[in-house]
Amino acid sequence: MTNPAVVVINEAGSAAGVAVAEALSGTLYVPAQLSVSARSAVAYLELPAELIARLFRAGQGLVLVMAVGIAVRFISGLPMDKRADPPVVVLDTAARYAISLLSGHEGGANALAYRVAAVVGAEPVVTTGSEGQRTLTLGLGCRRGVGAPRIMEAVERGLAMVGRDKNSIRVAATADFKAHEAGLHRACAELGVGLRFFDREAIRSVDRLFGESRCARKFFNVGGVAEPCAFLAVHNGRIILPRLVADEVTVALAEDRLWSPGSGRATPSI
Repeated sequence: MTNPAVVVINEAGSAAGVAVAEALSGTLYVPAQLSVSARSAVAYLELPAELIARLFRAGQGLVLVMAVGIAVRFISGLPMDKRADPPVVVLDTAARYAISLLSGHEGGANALAYRVAAVVGAEPVVTTGSEGQRTLTLGLGCRRGVGAPRIMEAVERGLAMVGRDKNSIRVAATADFKAHEAGLHRACAELGVGLRFFDREAIRSVDRLFGESRCARKFFNVGGVAEPCAFLAVHNGRIILPRLVADEVTVALAEDRLWSPGSGRATPSI
């Protein structure tokens, strides 16, 4: 996927737009009347709907920093074929949700939503049917500099232990202090899933539920990485593979608890 075009329509969305454009090496489009300090900023004079239509027809992936209702109106009439339409992600101006709006699986909007969410600490929202069949959340931890092949070996070992395959994984999760690990990013790209990040405060809020890793406590002051992050990223679910230590990689698996009539809102469990 090419680097996205990040479109801002007002000052409220400018800070989030700048952060996303710079982190993803995208081009930031801002109204000409706004003063925004960003290396990639392009001021536009045309109406936002005209700009978005022009970028969309050129096949440009889009991150629209605005309310989802506004975004829907702006792209109305543009989509033609899910196999050819560019990915569209909507990020609200408060950076609370990164929503995969169009071309989620085929076009890459699901993966883009996870990337956008990771930049600003938003919740990724992915609703495509193919994702609904993927019910596993993969928690990952690793030593510094571990390569993707070793991470993949650990993941495949963990999946075999619960009788599942790679196509069951919906998303991977790790700690934000592991965000620079190239091996994690390459492994997730090979798996075709997004990678979410959680900070120490979030991890500490649940790490008491799991066995403590002395290494994680000593170097990062958290009880663990793989299990807490898998648990935080799961949708109303449970851990099905506790922390597996495989050489320099740790793996955990959690499974979404799918809603059914009469089930109500279940309490997450381990």
